[in-house]
Amino acid sequence: MSFFSFNRFGNRLTFLFSLIFILLLLGISFFVSRVIETKMLSQVEASLLAKAKLVENQIPTSDTPSEGVQDKVKHIATQTQSRITVIDISGKVIADSMRDLSQVKEMDNHRWRPEVRSAIEGRVGSSIRFSQTLQMKMFYVAVPMFKGGDVERVLRITLGLDKLNEILSSVRKPILIGLIFGVFVVLVMGFTVGASIRKRVEEMTLAATRYAKGDLSQKIMVQGSDELNVLADTMNKMAHILTKRISEIENERSKLSAILDNMTEGVIAVNSQRRLVLMNQSAKNIFGISQSDILAKPLLEIVKNQLIDQIVEKSIAQSKTISKEIEMNYPENKILKANAVGMQEVGREVSSILVIYDVTELRRLEMVRSEFVANVSHELKTPLTSIKGFIETLLGGALEDKEQSRKFLQMMDEDTKRLARLIDDILKLSNIESKEDDLNLKHLNLKQLVSSVVEILEPQSKEKKISIRNQIPDIQVQADEDKLRQVFLNLIDNAIKFNSEGGFVTLDINEIPGYYEISITDTGLGIPSEATSRVFERFFRVDKARSREMGGTGLGLSIVKHIVENHGGSVSCNSSIGEGATFYFTLPK
Repeated sequence: MSFFSFNRFGNRLTFLFSLIFILLLLGISFFVSRVIETKMLSQVEASLLAKAKLVENQIPTSDTPSEGVQDKVKHIATQTQSRITVIDISGKVIADSMRDLSQVKEMDNHRWRPEVRSAIEGRVGSSIRFSQTLQMKMFYVAVPMFKGGDVERVLRITLGLDKLNEILSSVRKPILIGLIFGVFVVLVMGFTVGASIRKRVEEMTLAATRYAKGDLSQKIMVQGSDELNVLADTMNKMAHILTKRISEIENERSKLSAILDNMTEGVIAVNSQRRLVLMNQSAKNIFGISQSDILAKPLLEIVKNQLIDQIVEKSIAQSKTISKEIEMNYPENKILKANAVGMQEVGREVSSILVIYDVTELRRLEMVRSEFVANVSHELKTPLTSIKGFIETLLGGALEDKEQSRKFLQMMDEDTKRLARLIDDILKLSNIESKEDDLNLKHLNLKQLVSSVVEILEPQSKEKKISIRNQIPDIQVQADEDKLRQVFLNLIDNAIKFNSEGGFVTLDINEIPGYYEISITDTGLGIPSEATSRVFERFFRVDKARSREMGGTGLGLSIVKHIVENHGGSVSCNSSIGEGATFYFTLPK
């Protein structure tokens, strides 16, 4: 009995399908009624055709006057209980059993009636249409009347279909009643059974929708003991397992994401086709990638570096670690250390992991340190060699000559002072570069600051008969007073030192978007245009002998550059031989 229990979901479906089959049978019954109608119409057509054949021989010939044909047609129609019409080949009605002769003459041309047209062409024609005259459906059959092998006239017999419709209505009525009853039963049973199933399915659908959105907290409560209840229990167990698995995956994902996002090294994972599977933020920063939809794209398309793509390809092919240092020119010049680890295992989503180290700054610092050591060694060696030579000369006997000894000691004093200035500038530059010497920013009157610097350097300018033109207006800037004073001291001092006697030094200022641009122009010998881009480098001298002669350490302009950059500005130089030089630096407004 349990197999046929109505509580089983399958039995309910079977019952519903049975009802559907009943409806199909009712539909077939309706179709049968249509077949009967067609059959009856076919019989009516055959009957009318038989009457037409019988009547054809009784119709007078074309030599008979119209009155005689009309009378004969009316007589025959009374015997056959049908309407008879005679039409010539032009479509003109000659006689009609339901009209008087005067009315027949006024009737429309019938040539284009379907059944008449077929008969004129020598075939039997038939049609069913609604008669406006009789206000009912009529069945028309037309046959050709031959004379000497040619169609002379058309004989049309008409029968009303009102009786046929009555017969068909009596056949359709029980079929329609059965159809209505069957539909009613199906609807009642469908709504009754469907309401119960629908309620339970809706509960499961809502739960599945919550699961799809990530809400696995609520259980499905379904009443009953059929397959739907089993499905609900299974879904509840699935939700519990999924909650546990998702929690574990989220924890692992959070750990991995935190590690990758906070790594300074760039990490890239690719599949066997070298398409991106993973790329952390550091890697995006290294390669200047801003778009987010990069996953599944080819590695070469993203990093735009052939050598990196070749390293990864080689690591996958050889299943080993490939390391190489790469110089990259796009999107900016960088030196990268790339380590690609190949994992050639079938079915793995990740086939190679690429770890990128940006060693640009490290290599730059190594180069700067090397250059700095070489330059400092060279700069220190010259005065030390000079001092050592003077000491050896003095110890060799020149000490007894007081005048010569005094001269040597003065020269040693100059070299010692030069060494002190060099060491002092090295320490200043070191503090500025390491940013250990914080800026003490405050509002300054730029004109007053420049005037105080010009006053300090006035003795030197008078000695060379150089005029200093301070064209800087009363402008407030925010800067470190001591540092900015040192910038002006270095630049104006250089403009005086390397100027022609009786020349000019002009200080001016321009406004550019977001900045003030200060310029210091001299009328000296100038600087070769190819050297203007290097004058701010450490120990760079255009004329080394003349620079040392004037006591320069080669670090002044480098100090200026770093002070200005720490303020958020920039420095530049514009000059050519024989036309003086102009040094520019900017300060944020």
